[in-house]
Amino acid sequence: MNMEKLLFVGIPFLYLCCYPIFYFHAPILTLPSGKLNLILLSHSFTQIAGIIFGYMLITSFYKVSKYPVIIGR
Repeated sequence: MNMEKLLFVGIPFLYLCCYPIFYFHAPILTLPSGKLNLILLSHSFTQIAGIIFGYMLITSFYKVSKYPVIIGR
């Protein structure tokens, strides 16, 4: 598993994806009011952040093969 990719890119996008939930149910986890809140609460921004988080989550896992691959026989 690629933990660095998941921690440094995936977790921030998970926060951005869940920002509308934090804004309405846990205001202590949100940023101070301003124009940035309007952008973070928009539906399109939340969708893009969710897609990026899903891609990072899926690509951070990889399968380790038990048998080595031999190329060129």
